[in-house]
Amino acid sequence: MKKGFTIKQRVLVTLAGIFFAGSLVMGLWSYFSQLRQIEQSHSQLAHDESRLFKSIIAIDGEGLARAHSGLDRLDDIIAPFAAKTASSSCKTLRQFSQN
Repeated sequence: MKKGFTIKQRVLVTLAGIFFAGSLVMGLWSYFSQLRQIEQSHSQLAHDESRLFKSIIAIDGEGLARAHSGLDRLDDIIAPFAAKTASSSCKTLRQFSQN
């Protein structure tokens, strides 16, 4: 400090320095604490979304497997499609849609 400062000025500068240093430390601590909390919440959210996506895929797979197994048993439906003729496939679909 300058030699020309009075005791009152020195005390005020010291108190102001302590105040600003404490504010800086508390601000940095708060910032990093909030940053860590946000990272943890986003990490948990990503984990939950991943589990949800996997369960949706598994459920859809089970439903498709059931539908596929049901369609595999109907030879009347599969035969025109296996023949790869558009007219017989359309006739078969019309017959089933009218029933």
